[in-house]
Amino acid sequence: MIERRKQMKGRICAVHARTRKGKELEKEYAALSKEVNKCARRNYRVYVDSIANGAQMVANQGNIKGMFNSIRRLMNNVRPNTAPIRDKEGKTLTSIKGQIQRWKEYFVEILNTSTSPIGKEETVKVPLTPQLELPISVRPPSKREIVDAIKTMKNGKAAGSDNIPAEVLKADPYAKADILLPLFQDIWQKEKFPKEWKEGIIIKIPKKGELSQCRNWRGVTLLVVISKIFYKIILERIKDVLERGLWREQAAFPHNKSCIDQINTLRIIIEQSLEFRSHFYMLFVDYQRAFYSLNRVWIWEELKV
Repeated sequence: MIERRKQMKGRICAVHARTRKGKELEKEYAALSKEVNKCARRNYRVYVDSIANGAQMVANQGNIKGMFNSIRRLMNNVRPNTAPIRDKEGKTLTSIKGQIQRWKEYFVEILNTSTSPIGKEETVKVPLTPQLELPISVRPPSKREIVDAIKTMKNGKAAGSDNIPAEVLKADPYAKADILLPLFQDIWQKEKFPKEWKEGIIIKIPKKGELSQCRNWRGVTLLVVISKIFYKIILERIKDVLERGLWREQAAFPHNKSCIDQINTLRIIIEQSLEFRSHFYMLFVDYQRAFYSLNRVWIWEELKV
């Protein structure tokens, strides 16, 4: 129909608009345009209904990620992922080379804190409780551990520099474990990671605010998926010991202990405070770049204890 309307427009331009034939063509063109718009609205409603039905279907299956992806398509909330950024002085950088250099400078600043070791007088030693003094296995990774780590990998995640996604490994975990077992045991014995495991691809994702400022972007590092399997094995061995040292108030990081219960408790306290008209004081502390600001030298010294 759009092609027919386009041809009709060409016929109108070929004749004089004030002639009788020209006026008849304009009426046909107006009627055809009206029909095109009506058909476009009808097709759009069918398109939206198909997305909504797909969202309902994946929601019934428990696929929360697929449901939110469908909702984003319905909202059509697409933000630009590219924008000319500015340097520290506020000058707009137009060249690709200058923007890359600015991104490098920005990430170097936030990812590399002071590496000077903390003095003894500044270090506070907390004695380990008997609950923390649990043995941690230091044997080389086994095939069973590799299989379990592969099964816990999430689908739909971007691959690292090797372009091997998690779905390839999860297709046959036992066959992939036979391939990875000699590699992991060799790394464990030599205590040296491959060079590729120490490299990552930084992807920038826009946040709120003016996108010309680097601070309004969030960097996500894409690591090699195979290295994540190795890290999961180590984390699984020390997880129980680490969770025993956390406070009871700590949530989100411990297993099967989310922040939902704490948020619900806070809501109940606020509601009761309003009901009984009592004073209520609440303090929120937001540590800026708390993870990036950790002193890595101090962390490694503490892990040796």
